[in-house]
Amino acid sequence: MVRITQISFVMLFLIGCSSKINNWPRGMTPFFAECQSDMKVYVDRAYLKRKGQPCEGGWRFYDRGDSSKGTPNYPRKYTRHEKQYDQSGKISSSNQAPSNDTGTSIIRLRGLSGNYTSDSQEVKSSTYTIIWDRLGIGQSTLKYKTSISGDKYDLENKLINISYTFGDDFTLTIGGGSVTNGELTITSSDSEIFNSSNVDGLGYFGILGFDIGFFEILAGIQYTRYTFTEFDTESTSTNWANFDGSGELFITGIGFSF
Repeated sequence: MVRITQISFVMLFLIGCSSKINNWPRGMTPFFAECQSDMKVYVDRAYLKRKGQPCEGGWRFYDRGDSSKGTPNYPRKYTRHEKQYDQSGKISSSNQAPSNDTGTSIIRLRGLSGNYTSDSQEVKSSTYTIIWDRLGIGQSTLKYKTSISGDKYDLENKLINISYTFGDDFTLTIGGGSVTNGELTITSSDSEIFNSSNVDGLGYFGILGFDIGFFEILAGIQYTRYTFTEFDTESTSTNWANFDGSGELFITGIGFSF
């Protein structure tokens, strides 16, 4: 979480230090962008999000006015001036519609965690994800401690996740992952120790998000199932064939979008 926070602040700093190419407030476009396939008009953040999606007919751009001279025009109330803009906000050198091949995608950095504690067990989970436009990849760590009939179980699993995100300001992310490695130690009531790192498992999750500027508020449910086999032990009287476990956990977190 600390690493994600550091990266995010560095990116925000670089964005803040970048030179402005027009006198409009940051986050607002100096033009109206009209997609020639659906004939809809986009400005500001709506344009940045739509820009990353295909527009088969290409884009046309129209002057939005001067932000220093009163209230600007708004979508569907504009006059189509001959002056056009390219996608960086600079006046185009010709009247041809600029290409959208350099479309910008939304990048999201997310960190979530969850925990549950009772008299006999303790569960902790942490998940870090990077999302490029809609597709995401990340890693989850699950730690679990419990005691059953005098036997103590201590395990840690790591999963690699992939996900897909729906929506813009309100988002739904669904995904799944595979357990890539793990460690389990069982200490029996007779103080015999059994260890295994041979694990197989998978997980699913669903996350709801709400954008507030550059920030996201996140909450969701995470489910994990796993099986440990091939235990190592010095015991000559007892051995474990396998250990199965599963469970779900409520997780919350924050994210940053650019």
